[in-house]
Amino acid sequence: MKIVSIHERTVPLESETSNAAISFSTMTASAVVVEIETAKGRFKGLGFSSYGRYGHGGLLSERFIPRLLNAQPEDFIDQAEGNFSMLNFWNILMQNEKEGGHGERSGAVGVIETAMWDAWAKSEDLPLWALLARDVGHVDDGGVAAGETVIYGSGGHYRNDAVDTQNIADEARKCFDDGYAWFKIKVGGASTVLDNKRIEAAIRAAGTSELISIDA
Repeated sequence: MKIVSIHERTVPLESETSNAAISFSTMTASAVVVEIETAKGRFKGLGFSSYGRYGHGGLLSERFIPRLLNAQPEDFIDQAEGNFSMLNFWNILMQNEKEGGHGERSGAVGVIETAMWDAWAKSEDLPLWALLARDVGHVDDGGVAAGETVIYGSGGHYRNDAVDTQNIADEARKCFDDGYAWFKIKVGGASTVLDNKRIEAAIRAAGTSELISIDA
């Protein structure tokens, strides 16, 4: 397997939303494309950095992308198995990085690793969950695999337009329609009166308070 190219673009979110501490209006994010070549052809993987943190173009272009592009194709191969090794990829990516490291580093590493997982899964013609099950496995706790995972939807940010109780209700309904088990909304960035109205709107949309949580 050969890494053909890696590209990062820092993009503005231009989101008119905020939480109790910060606005996302000037926030940026990193979009990464990793292209690999295998015996089966060329495949592109996509990675997008976390919403609510700035882009990581500086760290990626200065340290992480050059390390991967300077490595030889055989460096990514598990010599015992003769296959691509994500562990080898990780070791190259983290070469000469001290343990613990820096907070911003995890975002840069995460977005490029996400793109690599995506490219690798595509090259194997597998959804990522199946690739992980095949090559990484899972913690064996002796129980039967559940077959599904219950997760919550995070949203309910403040909007810059006006009182946003209708937005909160619409977002909560969409969250449940999409299959999420709970919905979490932001509080602490407005008056108690407005926050209570937002919480009440989310509860009405959910049908019960047991499905709504808050995040200050």
